Amino acid sequence: MALVLRNIYQTFNYFFTEYKDPRIENYPLLGSPWPIVMIIILYLKFVNDWGRRLMKYQTPYDLTIVMNIYNLIQIFLNLYIGIVGGLNSYFDPDYSWSCETINQKDNPVRRKLIFITYLYFISKIIDLLDTVFFILRKKYNQITFLHTYHHAGMYGPRHMLNRKPYNVLNMIKIYNLIQMIANITLFLHICYNVFLLYDNFSFRCQPIDYSISRVGMDEVYFSYAYFLLKLLDLADT
Repeated sequence: MALVLRNIYQTFNYFFTEYKDPRIENYPLLGSPWPIVMIIILYLKFVNDWGRRLMKYQTPYDLTIVMNIYNLIQIFLNLYIGIVGGLNSYFDPDYSWSCETINQKDNPVRRKLIFITYLYFISKIIDLLDTVFFILRKKYNQITFLHTYHHAGMYGPRHMLNRKPYNVLNMIKIYNLIQMIANITLFLHICYNVFLLYDNFSFRCQPIDYSISRVGMDEVYFSYAYFLLKLLDLADT
């Protein structure tokens, strides 16, 4: 039993202490994994239990203004992440278009990219409000298994990605942000009938998005799977 506990401690110590970029030391939520675990647990509990009980005898809330403000914030936040991330990666003299490795330099440009990667991580946590809005509006039919799984299951790999921030996934982040902006803009277009030239842009992007994301995110998900397999190895003891 003592050997099992020691192996558990060593595994967690490696992934959450040693396997960490010292440049992220002061960023909230990137230290211990437990705050993220608690956020996911509270999210699932609210979606599947607390929220539905809260709204059982309530009339659906009209959140039109709140959701419009939320979507506008998302548009500008993602624009900032995409533009700053792109300018400081692809146009950086140290950036390699053929094979970009983990860059351990500590300079203002690298610090800015680390902050952008962290901001992208935070934006994904903010995305959990999508489901909260569904609950408060009693749009339970939109809370599918895929929707919940997507929101709750993505934070493990993204948390690990932020512990070793590097440039190789910037293209995927920026492309994903462009598509998100297109989706939110299309939503506002539907709500207000505003004339937009590219209202079908996001739908045309879907096949490209899947092909790029699946290739680029393999490294992150395999790293996360490796972490889980290392935990399973403890059974050998």
